[in-house]
Amino acid sequence: MSSTSQNSSVGQFKILEPRILGLPGQKALRTLVYNNLNTTKYRWGSQVQVSEPKHEWFKLLLDPNRSGGNSDLARKYPSRLPAPSGEVDVAKLVTDYLSALRNHMEKILERRLPRAARERISKEYILTVPEMWSEKARNDTLSCATSSGMGNKDSIHIISEPEAAALYELNERSNFGIEVDDTFVVCDAGGGTVDLISYTVKSLKPTVLEEAAPGSGSACGSTFLNRIFADYLKSRFGGNPKWNDKILWGAMEQFDNIKRQFDGRSGPYRIPVAPLEDDKLKGINRGELRLDKDEIKKIFEPVIKEIVKLVQSQISDAGRAIEAVLLIGGFGQNVYLQDRLKEAVGDQINVYESMNPWTAVMRGAVIRGLEELSPTLATIRIPSRRARKHIGIEGDVVNESKPYQIHFYWEQRKSQGRPNIIRMTIFQCLDRQAPLYKLDGVRDLAEVKANLTSIPEAEIDQEPGADDQVYYKVNLDIEMTCFSAWTVFALLYKGKRYDTVTAAFV
Repeated sequence: MSSTSQNSSVGQFKILEPRILGLPGQKALRTLVYNNLNTTKYRWGSQVQVSEPKHEWFKLLLDPNRSGGNSDLARKYPSRLPAPSGEVDVAKLVTDYLSALRNHMEKILERRLPRAARERISKEYILTVPEMWSEKARNDTLSCATSSGMGNKDSIHIISEPEAAALYELNERSNFGIEVDDTFVVCDAGGGTVDLISYTVKSLKPTVLEEAAPGSGSACGSTFLNRIFADYLKSRFGGNPKWNDKILWGAMEQFDNIKRQFDGRSGPYRIPVAPLEDDKLKGINRGELRLDKDEIKKIFEPVIKEIVKLVQSQISDAGRAIEAVLLIGGFGQNVYLQDRLKEAVGDQINVYESMNPWTAVMRGAVIRGLEELSPTLATIRIPSRRARKHIGIEGDVVNESKPYQIHFYWEQRKSQGRPNIIRMTIFQCLDRQAPLYKLDGVRDLAEVKANLTSIPEAEIDQEPGADDQVYYKVNLDIEMTCFSAWTVFALLYKGKRYDTVTAAFV
């Protein structure tokens, strides 16, 4: 989450990095614990102890069936850590977490700014979402943000995470020899997901980017290293009568440190497993499990292989020479991952770590928000994107400045009353060639509801039918504008535009 002020400049701005509940320079942990099943009171972030059952990674549950979300890793390595008792709806989890984050930001502003200055600030929020999320998941995120007190949907914006990262990273690198027609693959390797997208530089000053290939991604982030390691421990020691969750938690906490610093060359590493007895065959000595670098590599391998496959596929889809792969996100800082990617892509493609791996996505989101507030100050822009699916519009490139129109026809007997609400279904198809009819590959995208009550009845056409009954006949267009991670609908009728359309994504 990022917030912007209308007094900021796109080209030069300062990101304040306050302590997140005592942890300077780190992200707020996406964890929640409710107090004794009282879901109105909860602790969040680093208020939650490492060893206690908690809700975590719940953001990903907003889109459990997304492309790439139900990955082989997700199926093979489900979370083994104890969960809190009692079911909590995912929308409530996300809403409560965003509310806690918003309240924390407000407290930071209270400590740093006088009341008069705070009251002058017009806050807008920019939320980032995984590239492969469905429209429903993105819309649900927007609804949760609204419920959390961030304002109405006009003051909340959504952008895909790899696009936000690319805006920041390529803006920062514009003074380091970037040239027109250079193409970059952005790989946002986080905790839950790894998202990728490719851009070609079309012009400089201002920098204009064009998608070289549609985004891709999968659930193969660094959290799966923890899950694989937990499986490894349980397979070795689960039958020991002294093995328990407390030992597991202590071992997992130490593994978190190891996975951040692992470079494929160092070792051995020691994991606390007391009170298990010493066992030379199993590598336990004085309450510590000894693991050499090759054993750690085996834990990393399933995740590394998946990320390498995603990067190679993105390079292939771009269909042109790639200047560099830019690694974003916390996992993107891992030296072993960087070395494996360099080995996989060859000497002709550079692999660079982000200028700010932890905050690149947030900084890019702020750049995008400020660009929308002051377009003339924009130093970097992505005006169009490649279509990911067929949704009733033609062409491979979708431009933000060009709304698309889908025509609908509707009629009803006048004796049944004037039309007030018209419901229509918009379909989607992921096939390369869209069919003319609703075949197996065609699925519902959204039910669009157009409110006609603001249209005077005299402007609605009335014609006799073959049964001598008078009919209302409505020829209308639904205008659709596609942005980075959300879609806006409007009603067009007889040359007039009405902002009276809502969409329920499925």
